[in-house]
Amino acid sequence: MSFSARAFSLALCLSPFLLFAPLGCKSAGGQASATGGGSDLSGPPVFDAVYQARLPRKCATVTKPPSAGQAVVLAQCSMEALDGTMGGGNLSLAQDIKLQMGTPRAFLYSTDSGLEGVDTEAKLIPLRGSYTQLLLWPSE
Repeated sequence: MSFSARAFSLALCLSPFLLFAPLGCKSAGGQASATGGGSDLSGPPVFDAVYQARLPRKCATVTKPPSAGQAVVLAQCSMEALDGTMGGGNLSLAQDIKLQMGTPRAFLYSTDSGLEGVDTEAKLIPLRGSYTQLLLWPSE
């Protein structure tokens, strides 16, 4: 996947979560929970012996504008997944997330209509960034 495709994919995943982000351009990178940026949104990592890795993050509902650090955690919550049951699927994790949040703008049908659950009346926050996606299968 090219960098521009990753950036577009990241922006598509995060736009619904960042409708109320603060003004200006702030950036955050890495694992925000380590810096305290998103520890209030997600609890500590939960280790899974089957995959020999942590499970996907689960985030609390956001009711106010997130900080740049919280946006990183929200990105993980929206992009990580455990597919399959009883260890028969794969685990997809996102890490090394780096984000830049732009100035809020109005909804544009030509570019934003594909976003699931987007509020067309709210301001959207443009995002630019990168991440590393890990795909893990159960250890044997």
